[in-house]
Amino acid sequence: MKTLILDDDQIFLTVAKAVLGMSNITDITATINPQEARALVTGGEVELIISDLNMPGHDGFAFLKDLADAAYDGALIIASGENDSILSSARQIARRMKLNIVGTINKPINVTSFETLVGEARVQDANA
Repeated sequence: MKTLILDDDQIFLTVAKAVLGMSNITDITATINPQEARALVTGGEVELIISDLNMPGHDGFAFLKDLADAAYDGALIIASGENDSILSSARQIARRMKLNIVGTINKPINVTSFETLVGEARVQDANA
């Protein structure tokens, strides 16, 4: 499962890659650069995106619009340190944009919850 992680926190990128590796997901691109992420999505090969909401220069809500504009149809997980109401709003916005949002997770992440969301994304990918 080709996975893209977009986050401005290098520690989160390292942790997320490690957790994905424990789930036998090894085709991972991790970036802090929204333009690089957008280019990868436009290429059409990404099956799972894990994105932060709060990034300098190009926030996660703008990235959701980029995904919708690119007609991204893979799975999406939002991981953020924002409060639950912001995460809930992000989930609703993603659904209105017709994005396949698997779920949201608070940072710092709970490994078990994160693995559960990744597992759900894998099931969806296998059934697609």
